Formats: sequence, structure tokens, C-alpha cells
Amino acid sequence: MSATEDAFAEELIAYWLSFVRSGDPNTYKLSQSPNWAPFSSHNKERIVLQQRPGNSSNVSGSFMEEDFKLEAERCQFVVTKVDEEQN
Repeated sequence: MSATEDAFAEELIAYWLSFVRSGDPNTYKLSQSPNWAPFSSHNKERIVLQQRPGNSSNVSGSFMEEDFKLEAERCQFVVTKVDEEQN
């Protein structure tokens, strides 16, 4: 893997191990990683986990984004199709 891919893998591993160790993905995250805010009915942000474009290995490409209403509506529509689409 490239240095950028290694850095991204380390970021993911740090988040998950932090969650396993403390129940909070932020407790032991890497210093360059953004804070992973809890998702709730009041805070509809989610984290986008991605490697940094280019060759950077010391900057995170991950970021928080708002959960968009239209996307949630599409997901709710798909859920209604589960019983009809089962084999």
C-alpha cells in the first residue's frame, strides 16, 4: 500500500479500536482525525471516512457532513420494498 493508504488504514483502525476500548471513537483517535460527532435526532451529521486525495499521509481526508433529508427519504422508500423483493 502507498503511504496515503497506510495513513487511511491507521485512521480507521484508531477510530474502531478507540470505540472498542472506550465506547467512544474519539477517545484514542489520531490527532489529525476529525471529531466523530454522535448522530441523533438533533444532530444529523455523519462522518465520511475517506483517504486524503493526493500523496498526503499526515492529513485526514475524513469529514463530517449533514445527513440530507432526500437521501433519508430514499432509504425509507427502499425499506418498504424489502418484503416484496425477498426471493
